[in-house]
Amino acid sequence: SPSEDSDLEDDDEDDENYNEVGISFHDREVILAGYEFCHKEALRFLVEEEQLGPEHPAVRELTAHLSSRRNTIDCSQVLTNYLLLSSPSADSVNV
Repeated sequence: SPSEDSDLEDDDEDDENYNEVGISFHDREVILAGYEFCHKEALRFLVEEEQLGPEHPAVRELTAHLSSRRNTIDCSQVLTNYLLLSSPSADSVNV
């Protein structure tokens, strides 16, 4: 029936939103957005606060390093660590 077909399509869409470890693509995008924010802030600090030019070796090397690391971020591990650190039981351990 048509309603059963739409239910099957919804299940397919749900499968596309999660990878094999259960992290959603939205979660991955949020994690990568945070990484990009930190990446840009580190470079901004070097250029604006430390007065290093964009062609300075430290700026160029940090840019290359952070850009290459972005592709190897283990988002499931980042999310797991975040959840562990933000759980109520983590607060009692860190006190």
